[in-house]
Amino acid sequence: MYEIIEWYNANFYNDKSIKFRLKDIFNDHWDNFINEYPNLNIRPVVLKEVDKMISCRTSEFGYSVYECPDCGEIKFSYHTCKSRFCPSCSNKYVRKRTEAILQKCYNCNHRHIVFTISDYLWDFFRKDRKLLDLLF
Repeated sequence: MYEIIEWYNANFYNDKSIKFRLKDIFNDHWDNFINEYPNLNIRPVVLKEVDKMISCRTSEFGYSVYECPDCGEIKFSYHTCKSRFCPSCSNKYVRKRTEAILQKCYNCNHRHIVFTISDYLWDFFRKDRKLLDLLF
């Protein structure tokens, strides 16, 4: 078993020509994961976002067709999921969000403070996610 893992790591992860995408991992293993752990209590919105990410840039979201007027070559451009969970789509969201926040910031030094929630309180927030809005 150890030799197989060593060969796999050496040949797969060191090969720069292989494109490694998070979407592929979810596509290959998400259904098995959900079936193996049915009591995880995953929120419906999370399930929906994972499904959107798996279907990103496929015919499920539709596509646009472009034809070259000179040579007649046809290209299909599949639409994106626009999910914040999707690695490719979230980059656009993060850039836009960052720009919007920077427009609201004063031109001065800032401090970043992280608030944590006690483990005893997390059950309340898991049951009603809107309670998180009260913290801010």
